[in-house]
Amino acid sequence: MNTETPQIFLNFRGEDVRFNFVSHLIDAFERHAINYFIDVKEQRGKDLNHLFDRIEESRIAIALLSRRYPESMWCMDELVKMKTLADKKDLIIIPIFYKVEAEDVSNLKGEFGENFYKLAKANPDRMTKWKDALEGICNYMGMLLPDRSSEADFVKDIVKEVKRVLEAIRLKEKENNSGKHLNRKGNQFIVWYVWFALVYDFECPANPNPTAREPRYF
Repeated sequence: MNTETPQIFLNFRGEDVRFNFVSHLIDAFERHAINYFIDVKEQRGKDLNHLFDRIEESRIAIALLSRRYPESMWCMDELVKMKTLADKKDLIIIPIFYKVEAEDVSNLKGEFGENFYKLAKANPDRMTKWKDALEGICNYMGMLLPDRSSEADFVKDIVKEVKRVLEAIRLKEKENNSGKHLNRKGNQFIVWYVWFALVYDFECPANPNPTAREPRYF
């Protein structure tokens, strides 16, 4: 794995997608030399809070939102952390709507909403932060995989878009860094620049609902 490239953090509900979709996605990342972090890479015995450190070390985070995603307290807490960093322009988030509608995520409807409220009922002190994070993630253009769609083709689309973001980061770093290590302010500028460039490149006036674009994001 090329550790010199920006790291991508994968946030997902393991029991839902780890042994099917995610296994195919990380295989594709490895074949394309995309540097990623997944929880199984964390050393056994470490406090799970170390996963928050891995998010901070990343430049891109993929939130793989499936129907069972909000069953997991750790998924939701990671999402809050990701949203906090994204608000500071320290992280680029790519939401993936895996066989779930973006509207169900943002409005907490259907099976996704039912699973969320079951978890929130047991953790009322976290409910507001979790809801804010879910609503916020739906403000970014997401990639949508409907039911009865080709997962193989979708993985290819994700890889293509991730490589596009990585290339935009690389070009801007080359332009602004001149071979020197960037400080936090420099990283924030690059993330802002990439967001701005990709959002306007993906602009599609004919579609008033950005989260429904396939396979666009932000």
